Amino acid sequence: MGNKILTLFDIEFKRIQKIFFAVISLLILGNIAIFAYGIYRVTEDVKAEIGVSQGISILKTDMGKHMFLELQLPNFIYALSNLLMILALIGCAFYSVLIWYRDFSSKSKSIYTLFMLPENRFIIFISKLITMLALIYSIIFVQHLLWGIGAFIVNKYANIPIINMIYSINNIHRYGIFEISVPIYPVEYLMIFIIGPIVGVSSIFAATLISKSIKKIGGVLGIIYIVSLAMVYLATIIGIYEYSDTILKNNIIFFIVAFLISIYVSYISLNNRMYD
Repeated sequence: MGNKILTLFDIEFKRIQKIFFAVISLLILGNIAIFAYGIYRVTEDVKAEIGVSQGISILKTDMGKHMFLELQLPNFIYALSNLLMILALIGCAFYSVLIWYRDFSSKSKSIYTLFMLPENRFIIFISKLITMLALIYSIIFVQHLLWGIGAFIVNKYANIPIINMIYSINNIHRYGIFEISVPIYPVEYLMIFIIGPIVGVSSIFAATLISKSIKKIGGVLGIIYIVSLAMVYLATIIGIYEYSDTILKNNIIFFIVAFLISIYVSYISLNNRMYD
């Protein structure tokens, strides 16, 4: 079974290779542009003050540090780059639906060929899940790597501790959704960036399979399913502005229940008749 899953994963990944490298490339280029623009703003403001342009080395001067903090550039750079990552992940959510519909809608109807394999149909679900998680985890990893590189550059030239930048960003976004996007503790990373995508993709897959396995009203039921999960999740965190033990407990309970339900629904749906 393991070899079958890996074979199917290899097939799926080859089909999204161009998308994978395009998304990662755009993410990198976008981050470089945002960081460069942030530094440019500092150098231009300093140049306006003293009449001399010194490039990135200006961050080493007292005025450069002052301008860097005065303009709140760590927050500016973080907010825009975080938006890029969020947009990329939203794109992954849409592709999590497309990855199934593409097989049903293509001229070859490749999904029906896979259904004829002398194996449990659920291996198709697992292979597609691994494919999407590989894309999502790559986006998250690359974005965090770019944040780390940017913070290292600023730390080297402006001598501002990296942890201070993180706290500064979290304080600015204290009452917004951005705060939990810069988690400090390992458990936050685990829940938000590791377990969260697994539950999210599994839920989207379940909704998609509901839409394909129930004639006429399947699409409506699939939408109701995913919207219901989203509303329940929001209900567990609404009104809580800081990541706490309460959110952690609510997340654990929700993630376990949502994942088990989605797996069960997907398993049942895969063993039913599928409609184009």
